[in-house]
Amino acid sequence: MEEEKSYIKVAKAHKFISWLYVVVTALSVALIAFGVFPQILEFWLVFLFLAGLAALHYFTAKGAFRKSIWARVTSIVIAVVMLSGFPIGTGFGIYLLIHCFRSWK
Repeated sequence: MEEEKSYIKVAKAHKFISWLYVVVTALSVALIAFGVFPQILEFWLVFLFLAGLAALHYFTAKGAFRKSIWARVTSIVIAVVMLSGFPIGTGFGIYLLIHCFRSWK
């Protein structure tokens, strides 16, 4: 059986991370709606930030599936930033970096 291509692994990782952001954002909205947290302006800024990150990962995944150069560069930048998010972000960052520097043919 042939090993899955690196660009597909990167795309699937970005898609998974995108869904994580969607779930966290939805849970945050639900907690606000049910009054667990007070409704504050800063929450909506965090909501927009998380939604933006979800969109960034989603579109990077689409580009990686197409083997786009911009998606590879964006993945590397995202991965380097994620390295600071110990322990989960670091794991995702290392995984992305490994597969970004392998052949995407």
